[in-house]
Amino acid sequence: MLRHVWQFLKDPRASLIKKIIAFLPFLYVLLPIDLRPDWFPVIGWFDDAIAIVIGIFLLWWFTRKYRRIPSKTGQTSAEDKTVEGEYRIIK
Repeated sequence: MLRHVWQFLKDPRASLIKKIIAFLPFLYVLLPIDLRPDWFPVIGWFDDAIAIVIGIFLLWWFTRKYRRIPSKTGQTSAEDKTVEGEYRIIK
């Protein structure tokens, strides 16, 4: 997944807004400002855990076009760039 995230960050077609939104939840975890202080036992960690889950989901969602999952049936998808075929030389 890190390779897909790196492709997403390098892609000039991906908007800067999407790139910022994808990393905002991780920034929230790193910043010292919390909605619930961490000194509350267990409850203070829930907002950080939820932010991490949201961040992972956003990265997964924004990088979905960089993943190529081969079909188990052997059929090609619409995103494949390879064309298979036969040719004949006609004289």
